[in-house]
Amino acid sequence: MKCVVGIAEDDAPKGAFFDGPPLLSLGRFLVARFFRRGPWENLATVLIAAGIVMLMQPFSLWLYGWSFAVILTGTIGYVIVTHFPE
Repeated sequence: MKCVVGIAEDDAPKGAFFDGPPLLSLGRFLVARFFRRGPWENLATVLIAAGIVMLMQPFSLWLYGWSFAVILTGTIGYVIVTHFPE
């Protein structure tokens, strides 16, 4: 018989999902709230757009030189973020 936070498995209601300690549940909630898809998709899209603007501007060679890295970072970020939960 396994005991978690003073509650034995036999004492838990049948079919109920037991998260474990409340602190662990809070941690999961905060991580799930931080890694939502919407804001991160917007950030990745803004990075891609900024990289394209950096690529097309005629004023700074430094911006032009870093444009590919910014576009690539935004694209890889977007691919990763699409796997986050809603």
